[in-house]
Amino acid sequence: MRAKRDPKIVSQVQQEFRHVSIIMAVLASLQKEQHGYPLRKSLSKHGFDIEEGALYPLLYRLEKKGLLNARWIDVGNRKRRLYIISDRGRVYLDLMLEEWKKTNSLVEKLL
Repeated sequence: MRAKRDPKIVSQVQQEFRHVSIIMAVLASLQKEQHGYPLRKSLSKHGFDIEEGALYPLLYRLEKKGLLNARWIDVGNRKRRLYIISDRGRVYLDLMLEEWKKTNSLVEKLL
């Protein structure tokens, strides 16, 4: 008989899986240039709910690593930051997906 699922442990496991999954989802979603709000809506539509307070720091970190390119544009009287995956980001995403598939295959063999 299996032990009951502790909600605290369930939450921890979800957070650990979400971390890598969201990075892949963000990189995959930025094949075309867009700013944070439509990106956030698109991610949410596909089941990746992410708060603004988490998305923008993530975009900054990915840009700083060279995985995204970003630029400012003027829209009316506001400035908006547009993001797109960089060539380095495409390579990184491809490697992440390869590793994801390989790891998934190994775990499935164990199960």
